[in-house]
Amino acid sequence: MEGFLLHDYADQFPQAVREIRGWIDAGRLQSRTTIIEGFEALPRALIKLFEGANIGKMMVRTD
Repeated sequence: MEGFLLHDYADQFPQAVREIRGWIDAGRLQSRTTIIEGFEALPRALIKLFEGANIGKMMVRTD
């Protein structure tokens, strides 16, 4: 396994932002979100988060 540190490529950051923004604008890159409804669902949402039951961000919508 090999990784990298973001600051190793800091000089390429502006170009990466432009390219990624283009992908988002073109619909080629989309974020996924799991939304749980209601403040009372916070404990259940937290459990699901740690179980890996979410796709993308885990959010709780409160009205």
